[in-house]
Amino acid sequence: MARRCPAANAALRVARHERNVVQDGDFFSSPGQLEPPVRNRESAQSPNLRKPEYLPPAEIRAAVMAVARVHLGVTHDEAIVETARLFGFKSTSSQLRNVIAREMDQLIQARSLEQRNGKLYYT
Repeated sequence: MARRCPAANAALRVARHERNVVQDGDFFSSPGQLEPPVRNRESAQSPNLRKPEYLPPAEIRAAVMAVARVHLGVTHDEAIVETARLFGFKSTSSQLRNVIAREMDQLIQARSLEQRNGKLYYT
């Protein structure tokens, strides 16, 4: 678990055990949440909200899927750049690219995205 206070860790363990929350890496959400909203962080006041490692994996996957739905075949690099833009990032650092690519690979493995002829397609 990420660094949190002991009380928060204990509460999250209980909530997970009782299935009141679902854990995805270091992130938690409601069990019934279908697809998280993709939030633009361009105007975020807190610098932490703009750090790639603080982007929830489920939100990244939702953004990648939104990009794939709009395009009729998108290259891996185009999908990364377009996803970063949805989050309000004007440039894509290597760290941001890696975070998005990791979730994109998960979507390919889960067959939510299909990779053909060097392009990604929404399935």
